[in-house]
Amino acid sequence: MNILYSTSLKSSRPKGAFTLVEILITMVTVTIVLSGAMAAYMYGLKMVQFIQPKLTASDDARKSVSLLTEEIRSAFDVKVGNRVGSTFTPVAPFTLQQGNAIRIFASANTNQFVFYFWDVNDKTVKRTTNNATFTAVIAAAVTNEMVFAAEDLFGNVLTQDVNNRVIATTLRFYQLQYPKVAVGPGNYYDWYQVQCRVTKRTLD
Repeated sequence: MNILYSTSLKSSRPKGAFTLVEILITMVTVTIVLSGAMAAYMYGLKMVQFIQPKLTASDDARKSVSLLTEEIRSAFDVKVGNRVGSTFTPVAPFTLQQGNAIRIFASANTNQFVFYFWDVNDKTVKRTTNNATFTAVIAAAVTNEMVFAAEDLFGNVLTQDVNNRVIATTLRFYQLQYPKVAVGPGNYYDWYQVQCRVTKRTLD
């Protein structure tokens, strides 16, 4: 005789499961975390867009004025004046020594010089020499005409070429390059400028 036994064992431990309230709490928590991460990411992108043009413009300006700075430091003489057409006219004595151009003489030979000027036609600051057939743009989108000035120790514009004068360069931009960003009210930057003040190594 064969006797068969059927045994059914039930676990004393309840099966694990999420309740509806737990699922809702989890979903809300995940949503808050993801929203915070996206907000931080978007803020980071906005900061990159805000800072990158300024960093690029600062680097470009530093490269632009580095040659100008070195040429002024090693100059024999520097004349501040104005360029009208293709003519350079030094500022007359007893008038403010400021203008849109300078001539830098490396020696006593006044036929050899470097010429920096603000071009009214395209609002750029350019560099050329006495025997050059072309001009190089060192700064673009410059708004101010009076780029160069001869100042004293305290930043006051002089009225004569005196000993220990400081050659000041001021570049005010209406647009930053790479990427192009407009400068002015309602834009990323209300104003942006680069200033440089240099004294000759060999004084008069």
